[in-house]
Amino acid sequence: MTSPAKPRPQSMPALLTGLALSGLAAGAFSFAYPLTAVGLASAPLAPLDGASWIGAAFSIYFLAKLAAAPVMGWLADRMDGYGRNGASMGTLMALACVFASALPLLFLAASSVGKAQLGLLLVQAGLGLCAGASRPLALAAAAGPASAAPAGRRLAQAALANQLAFLLAPLLGGLILAGRDIQAVLAYLSVGMLAAALFFFLALPRGTRTFGPPMPGTAANHPAPVRPRLLPALRAALADPLAARLLPAVAGRALGIAVWAAFLPMFLTASLPRDPLLFGLLFSLPSLAVCLGLPFTGRLADGPYALRWAAGGMLISALGLLALPLLPSTIWAVAISGLAAGLGSAASLPASLGLAASSGPGRATHMAVYQSAASLGFVVGPLLGILVVRAFGTAEAALGLAGLCGVLCCLPLLAGTLPVATRSPILAGIVALVLILAAMPLRRDAHLPAPGLPSVRNAAAASISGAPHQYADLAMGTIVRLSLEAPDRHVADAAADKAFELIRALQADLDLRNPHGSVGRVNLNAGRAPEQVSLEAYGIIERGLVWGRLTDGAFDISVGAVSRVAAYWGLDPWYARAQQGLVDYRKVVLDPVKRTVFLPEAGMALDLGGLAKGAVIDATVELLRRSGVAAGIVEAGGDMYCFGTRAWRVGIENPRGPGLLGSALLRERGICGSGDYRRFAPGDDPTSQGRRHHVLDPHSLSSVSGSAAVTVLAENAETADALATALLVLGPERGMEFLSRELGAAALWVHDDLTLIASPNFPALASIPQEALK
Repeated sequence: MTSPAKPRPQSMPALLTGLALSGLAAGAFSFAYPLTAVGLASAPLAPLDGASWIGAAFSIYFLAKLAAAPVMGWLADRMDGYGRNGASMGTLMALACVFASALPLLFLAASSVGKAQLGLLLVQAGLGLCAGASRPLALAAAAGPASAAPAGRRLAQAALANQLAFLLAPLLGGLILAGRDIQAVLAYLSVGMLAAALFFFLALPRGTRTFGPPMPGTAANHPAPVRPRLLPALRAALADPLAARLLPAVAGRALGIAVWAAFLPMFLTASLPRDPLLFGLLFSLPSLAVCLGLPFTGRLADGPYALRWAAGGMLISALGLLALPLLPSTIWAVAISGLAAGLGSAASLPASLGLAASSGPGRATHMAVYQSAASLGFVVGPLLGILVVRAFGTAEAALGLAGLCGVLCCLPLLAGTLPVATRSPILAGIVALVLILAAMPLRRDAHLPAPGLPSVRNAAAASISGAPHQYADLAMGTIVRLSLEAPDRHVADAAADKAFELIRALQADLDLRNPHGSVGRVNLNAGRAPEQVSLEAYGIIERGLVWGRLTDGAFDISVGAVSRVAAYWGLDPWYARAQQGLVDYRKVVLDPVKRTVFLPEAGMALDLGGLAKGAVIDATVELLRRSGVAAGIVEAGGDMYCFGTRAWRVGIENPRGPGLLGSALLRERGICGSGDYRRFAPGDDPTSQGRRHHVLDPHSLSSVSGSAAVTVLAENAETADALATALLVLGPERGMEFLSRELGAAALWVHDDLTLIASPNFPALASIPQEALK
């Protein structure tokens, strides 16, 4: 009797190359998608409402991946079957990549009917399906034959290929996109996915097995394999005792990664000096630590302590996040947190993958369920973070709670590594300690500065004395905080709910990237026809044009022709110069009878960012007054209005470092700031520390230089907001002359060397020597 020929073993280099190529192609598109989709708002190709398409794109990718992975894992095991040589996983992975390579056709078809944004969203969903279909199978193949123990080193190599693609894809996407449009990235997506399909097909010849006899020594735990149906196979995978402990830990680790990616930039912006290179390094630190650690941790999955490494690594990763709110807000604190999260992931990844691969005879199914658990964490993490920010008003609270969830999720896995006699007291002690630590950063008042010296970033949450009712939500690209004094909690709650509802409605109407809002419709119809707008939008636009005339164009709401593209300040200067003729507030045509706004040239666009935040703050204050709130602060990203029967102490932040320049008491005043420190990129210009930042001189369309920041006090937040932008452009000399005609407004300019120039009516600031004021 002739024995069957043995199948050729998989080619690990080809498998890793396929993983890297598919990850780079998908990652380059995911990076370019939000940047280019913003630009589509100025053409007849509309995105979703406001910035909601960003969240939709993120969620739809992982939801598609979550749905596809279990089906494809089961299908691979089903086609393989016990005792049969079915179609190889390489063929399935190659087909998934071929499918992804055809996704750009969806964009072309959607563009042809004016639905380009929908086309991009479908491409993103298709990439999620491709990832759900290919990555679990690639990991199952890397683990080795189903009847052998999984190879930790090969799993580490596969994880490293994914991590390197994640790190390098944004750089590659930026290089492809430079000077081009989204179609160049889509072309690369097709080529990259086709190349990945070729390598996957070559890596896994027919006969690669994922479903077979259980590993030696595990027959008592797993019955003889059969060809399962989908639902019974998934139920069996989820019911496995090891999987029941492993999957929550995997989801918790992914949840922490997602919250880090979503909320760390917000935490850095609010807590540390603005430095984009440093921020980028801190943001990428966990991924860098994973990449550096994986070459050394793969062997850990092959040893007898794989379970301990998996549980311990996940615990370290979660504790790294949990520690961030407990430590002082310094660069070193973020670095320590990021390194702990990354090194913990590096230690746990190969071991957890090996445990998933050894959970049962259907290796591809178990790997797919593992990937689905991770995808679930990526979906739930940002949603949980939003709820936490709303409840506690800070990004660090979201990071801390993500760490807490990670610790709790890995406790069942950790329990399996402890002796039975000491398991309960050890776990109880860990839970008690973690809950005590977590209660410190998660207390609502733990994030507030000491009374009498509030940071401007938390000014809405601080008062001279007492503890008013506090609320927070995400809106207008920042955290909006309300600090209210009302007769009782019920009145305050109802007023806050109405306030946030109003803020979200105004944001949608005034967002230049929302095609259904007033400003978005005006921009979409530039050069074609007048557009009727809401009463609120018309008033703000009309007042914006008045500011243009008063400042002789130093304040210009038509700068949207440049600013409609994300991160416009970091683009090559040729981009701004190309829009020079489109920026001119005098070209905007208003019809007060029909309440229409018309931009006469195609490519023109309005951007009300210079005064819209202040206008929203003022509208919110008026609503709160009508709702029975006696006093309070409405604050959004450092801009605020203090109202009511009491005074409030607020601080002016240092634009070049941590801490405050000083503080002052305010009542019935708006205070807004503008500067080069919030959004900027390094540049060749020797002025302003070589920064190209988001505040443009409308005449030259280059970044304003001469002052690092300006803070303005005025009778309302809208006036303070508009003046902050205009006075930064004008500079102290011309700005002081302009202020002499604006009774009631006061300003403080801060130079790079922290020299202060204040208008005569600017209030004295505590902790600032008066001789420093010139």
